[in-house]
Amino acid sequence: MPLAKFQLQIVAKLAEMGRLTEEQVAALSAHPEDLSVEALTRVLQDEYRISSWQCLVAKARAVGLAPYNLTHYRFSARSEEHTSELQSRETISYA
Repeated sequence: MPLAKFQLQIVAKLAEMGRLTEEQVAALSAHPEDLSVEALTRVLQDEYRISSWQCLVAKARAVGLAPYNLTHYRFSARSEEHTSELQSRETISYA
């Protein structure tokens, strides 16, 4: 099963940061397993040599937070829904 939307955002942020090549992004996007955020982090660290700090920065950018605000944030299935709600509210408040 392909990666979920939030996991794809993490991978995209790592690519924007220059930490993953287009080929690596394609390989991760087509990953045969359904990976949780924690499992994706392990794959990134073990197979792609991405540091834990780089993973943290990519996660933070994916949810629109500074990395230091994310250090104690737990990712769950609800995280993506909550992030979308916050982003919608933010867009509305700036309109």
